[in-house]
Amino acid sequence: MRTVERWKRFWSQQTTPLHQSDSADFYRVCAEELKVLFGNHAPKRVLEIGCGNGALFDFLNFDPANYRGVDFSPTLLAAFQSRYPQVALERAEGASYADHENQYDLIFSHGVIQYFDMPMLDTHFASARRMMHKNSLFVCASIPWRLHRSNYERGRLTRQLRPSLLRMLKSKIARGLFGDSMGHWYNLDEISDLAAKHGFSVEFYGSMVYMYRFHAVMRCK
Repeated sequence: MRTVERWKRFWSQQTTPLHQSDSADFYRVCAEELKVLFGNHAPKRVLEIGCGNGALFDFLNFDPANYRGVDFSPTLLAAFQSRYPQVALERAEGASYADHENQYDLIFSHGVIQYFDMPMLDTHFASARRMMHKNSLFVCASIPWRLHRSNYERGRLTRQLRPSLLRMLKSKIARGLFGDSMGHWYNLDEISDLAAKHGFSVEFYGSMVYMYRFHAVMRCK
């Protein structure tokens, strides 16, 4: 099954974004971390890829009139739209999404590009570049870091699990048989090479929320 079809089927049945917590306090912390990544950038037009049910929107203080959210889960989009009927939302596959009419000051995602394989990620970077102007910011946040996958699977990087070699072995077997439930894990050099290919400079930051993830903040060269 193609990557996009696998995840489209999976997310069509979900009612939450499946983060480590679904509490308001958790999303508030995630939003504060995103604001640090955005820095002094004060975007007017914002595009969020993989907006889900709008859990982060509650805490990011974007102008609803200048925000667009994209996701391919009808259940999550419906939940978002019911709380913010004035917000522009679009059901679409995020990796290939392209708005041919608008440029955005900020394009971002959070815990999303792990569901893109490398060809999809290449398409996503190309599409984002075409929707940006010279001062735009492109943020791919909360990317699973392959360097830390073994320690994550062993339970060393999560408070919910006790470290275990058996757990790591079971995870590797399951990954080989059924694919990684986390999606794709990336290293910094892969993102750096892709950023250079599409004309971006990139800065990396470790996640304060997830010890096994990193963020990529990109600007047009």
